[in-house]
Amino acid sequence: MVGREGLHAVVPLRPRRPRAGADGTRFTVALPALEPGAAYAYRIGGLPGGAAVAGRIAAPPPSDPPATRTRTQLLDLPDGLTLEAPSFGPQRFARPLWVRESGLAGEVAVAGSRVVLHDGRHATVLDATDSTVLWTHPVKWAGVPPKPVVSSGVVVFASVEGPVALDLETGKPRWKLPLEGMRALYACGDEVYALVWGPPPRLFRMEAASGRMISILPMPEVPHEVALGDEHVVVRMEERGQMTLQVLDRLRGERRWERLYWGADLPLRAPAIARDRMWLMYADRVEARALANASTLARWPLPAAATCVIPLDDGGALVGTGGDQARLHRLAADGTLKRSWNMLAAPRAGVVAGERAAIAGAEGVEIVELSAGPRWGVSGMGLPRDVALTAEGHLVAHAEPVAGTTWRDRVVVMGLSRQ
Repeated sequence: MVGREGLHAVVPLRPRRPRAGADGTRFTVALPALEPGAAYAYRIGGLPGGAAVAGRIAAPPPSDPPATRTRTQLLDLPDGLTLEAPSFGPQRFARPLWVRESGLAGEVAVAGSRVVLHDGRHATVLDATDSTVLWTHPVKWAGVPPKPVVSSGVVVFASVEGPVALDLETGKPRWKLPLEGMRALYACGDEVYALVWGPPPRLFRMEAASGRMISILPMPEVPHEVALGDEHVVVRMEERGQMTLQVLDRLRGERRWERLYWGADLPLRAPAIARDRMWLMYADRVEARALANASTLARWPLPAAATCVIPLDDGGALVGTGGDQARLHRLAADGTLKRSWNMLAAPRAGVVAGERAAIAGAEGVEIVELSAGPRWGVSGMGLPRDVALTAEGHLVAHAEPVAGTTWRDRVVVMGLSRQ
């Protein structure tokens, strides 16, 4: 409803283009029965020509635990307009557990109920339920450090001297290797990989528990990205509107195949790797190609412009689309559509843990229960840099700094439980 007084969770709006004779009175949009911490969409109808304007509102989280900053998109309404039925979808919401602010930090890693941080000076492991610092250890890196990786009971961090492995439970040093020029870390099973730019560029393969060197995979040139599948290493290189993908045997280091993409065949984003396949996103379709031989395994025509592809363990994928109505689509391994959800904003990125997906967009994070189907919103943050899910179902969001403030990374952890 639109009126001079709001009855529930009101958002004050000042008319920007009032009708003739309007006195400029402040109007309010009132959405009844807003659930704390949930996000809602609404439409304002009655504009000239029958047009409508869409808007969104984020209900403030509970004040206890401490609320995070909410970001609400407000609309300026002319006098005499009507509020059409809002979308009351969320039945669950995220309860904020704690907020941690720090200096420049790389991506956040999770291991069970542990949150792993690296700010370029110290490596820190926290308890995800209450932010208790379990241990901290000095690990120096110049600039924003690469994302730490967890495997076989150790956490491996990037340092200026090379990879450093610390015990996940105690923080005690386990091993370190002198690898100058390291730029990224990866984990696959009980192994850890360190990308060194060189010259020459190489990928070092090590045992996670001991640091024992297993093999060294030469790179054709400095890659933009390296991704690991079950049996393959995918190397992506880009230059002047072209993308080259080279696929190596992960265990033997042999090159399986290489392909140059350009023109109409150039994917819009880097490939999303899932076990034995990679998902490629084009302007009109998404495709799954086998890592073993680049054969096409699945193809799905897009109903609107794609915004992201998130691989699933079963070989399928989640595909985000924009357009008039942002949506998230779940595809089976053969490319058939299993289910779709309306979203508040076009999905930009996401992570999946079991049958729960955390999807990041311009309005914050939305949680999708992939098996049961409900979608529910998480307010209190802008577009996160990355998101993760712990074993207990807590959402870890590495949020962007708040507009108008100095750069401060905010690590927000929320409990995903019904209130």
